[in-house]
Amino acid sequence: MKPKIALPQNEFQLKDLYNFLELIFDDEYRIGIAEALLERLRQKRETYTEDWLEVILEYLGEQDLLEQYHGLLNKFDNGEISKTRINKLIEKELRARGYPAAKLRKDWSIVKKTLIKLGIVSRTSNRLNLSWDFVERLNTLAKFYNLWRAGEI
Repeated sequence: MKPKIALPQNEFQLKDLYNFLELIFDDEYRIGIAEALLERLRQKRETYTEDWLEVILEYLGEQDLLEQYHGLLNKFDNGEISKTRINKLIEKELRARGYPAAKLRKDWSIVKKTLIKLGIVSRTSNRLNLSWDFVERLNTLAKFYNLWRAGEI
């Protein structure tokens, strides 16, 4: 799957990150997950690929579940519970609250892969970071288009 950005035909203004992400994703959950992830990265909070559930809980605003998740992570650090068990417990609670847990997990994967392919996010040893590659790629596209339009290519 190649990531795509849909640019509106008429003049458009980007007022916030959500508007920008609407150009990339057409699903509210994916936009929200991407927004939560990018805001974490902009704040320079260490974020790893395995932090997907925490990012989703932050996006959903489920503070009590987030606290429960952190408590379970402490038990994991002490060897009392596995990460798989933690994920299953939290996902079960999400389903009980009416959230599509399996869809959210899949959306995380799609968001992460798309942002990496576009160069908005980079991954180093499972750590996610904001990247300048996206800006450089857009500049390359703009230069090419200007040269092509001028007949120089």
